[in-house]
Amino acid sequence: MSEHEFITSNTNNDKLEFRQIVLQHFKKILDLSLNLNKIDLKKRIIIYNSSVKTFSEVLLPYFDEEMDKSYKDYIKQMQSLREQFVFNSIIRNSKTYYVLSKRIHSELFINLNLLMKRRDYIKGVDYEEESD
Repeated sequence: MSEHEFITSNTNNDKLEFRQIVLQHFKKILDLSLNLNKIDLKKRIIIYNSSVKTFSEVLLPYFDEEMDKSYKDYIKQMQSLREQFVFNSIIRNSKTYYVLSKRIHSELFINLNLLMKRRDYIKGVDYEEESD
């Protein structure tokens, strides 16, 4: 899968249910992680990180308490990473920055996966609004 295919590919079906869109995005992130040699490391990490971040933003309204905590930890870790490596919009020691950033995003992706499991999302049960 090329970088362009990953970014632009879709299913030609504009009437997908939200659940299908989420699961397709989930699968594309997995596909990207498995296609290590198709894209250079820096671009792959940037695309992976961006994809995981977007995935978290899509699922944000469905976060439970555990995921809220994980997401706040993710935000703190990324802020700390930027404080350590980014100066005047320039990344110092970019290889280390990107590798650490990938680890942080991988942890977020794992937590999103666990959220989907807690919500029985992967089994096909749609999210339901929780009543207070």
